[in-house]
Amino acid sequence: MKISLLLICLGIIIGFLFILLGILFGIHEGKGKAEVKYAVGGVLGFIPFGFANDRKLLIAVLLVSTAIFVSWLIFTVLFYMK
Repeated sequence: MKISLLLICLGIIIGFLFILLGILFGIHEGKGKAEVKYAVGGVLGFIPFGFANDRKLLIAVLLVSTAIFVSWLIFTVLFYMK
């Protein structure tokens, strides 16, 4: 139980670090540019979804969402369905 909680906390911290680094690099590179591209996605039940204003970003978000779902499914079957 302690290892699971530690892994969850570590994942949250790494996620916040990625967000912080993305913001810092975005501020550094974004001087003088007004074009903003965004993409948001996730998994609702077993259906990956995404919203974006750029087709390439939408495809990337859907692929990442699908990969997250498949990895969750594999770990669920391997470790919790015994």
